[in-house]
Amino acid sequence: MKKITFIVCGYNAASRIPESLTAIGRQNGDFEKELIFVDNASTDNTSQVVQKIWADLGCPFELRYIYEGVPGLMNARLAGLKQRKGDVVIFVDDDNILEKNYSAVAVQILECNPGVSVFGGIGKAQFPCEAPNWWNKFQIYFACGPQAKLPGIIDRSQHLYGAGLVLTEAACAEITNSSLRFFLTGRTGKVLLSGEDVEICTMLHLLGHRMYYSPELRFTHVMAKSRLSLDYLYGMQSGNGHSIVILSAYTEFGLLKFLLEYAIKVVYSQFRALVFIGKHEAWIKARINFKVLKGGIQEIVFPTVQRKAVKLQYAKLKNISKNFDV
Repeated sequence: MKKITFIVCGYNAASRIPESLTAIGRQNGDFEKELIFVDNASTDNTSQVVQKIWADLGCPFELRYIYEGVPGLMNARLAGLKQRKGDVVIFVDDDNILEKNYSAVAVQILECNPGVSVFGGIGKAQFPCEAPNWWNKFQIYFACGPQAKLPGIIDRSQHLYGAGLVLTEAACAEITNSSLRFFLTGRTGKVLLSGEDVEICTMLHLLGHRMYYSPELRFTHVMAKSRLSLDYLYGMQSGNGHSIVILSAYTEFGLLKFLLEYAIKVVYSQFRALVFIGKHEAWIKARINFKVLKGGIQEIVFPTVQRKAVKLQYAKLKNISKNFDV
């Protein structure tokens, strides 16, 4: 019988967390469950709200509250993973509302795919106002929408977003391996440098783990109004540029590929924007590509992470992966 560990990480999450915890507390499935809430250096009353919500739900299963004082989503997730008791882990962001059968479906899919270590689903946005007219085209940047064209095993060049991510014990053991280091710790406060979920997937792919996308794993992603502007979207893409350059060290000739790929993308998307002069989405895509390239160049010139350290870890992972059929 499987035991599920839900790991929820929150920073100043008092206003967001009630719906997320309520959905977790009402999960279907006659298997053991536990909830680990990791407070990532909050300065509001998140702690009291979490305890009250869980008590109001009748304490449906064990809740453990952990404080992680080092900012960064990956730091919080690692703190939670190290305290897990379950053999299946589900990452839930503090603005995610899982469908009632999320964990039951996860266990069912996992049992039908014993050779798979990581599973991802589909997020549907919930808006506080009318959705932006550009949303459908760019929702994937907000951990919403389909993650692949079809359900099933994803290619090694793809990754799954961290919201709603399901991990087996084998994957969790790799992530918490003390000899590995995560260079992308996720957004901290207003700094939009992310990519920690991509790094998780990249490492696990290199270690021979397979990943599966299922649209049957469904959750609602509550969008704050402050995130629904083009300025926010462009800010994310600048951060993504930094992250892509850092992650490029996990591949052969990754930096050169990045520069060539995005230089071409910038030129091509600018050309399309000029050709389709009245098409708003074409201009947005052109701006996104420019922001990614600019952020990447900034990371090359003024590095926040030493690429040599990432390259050394890549070599280590490649050496380990020789023992796997990948």
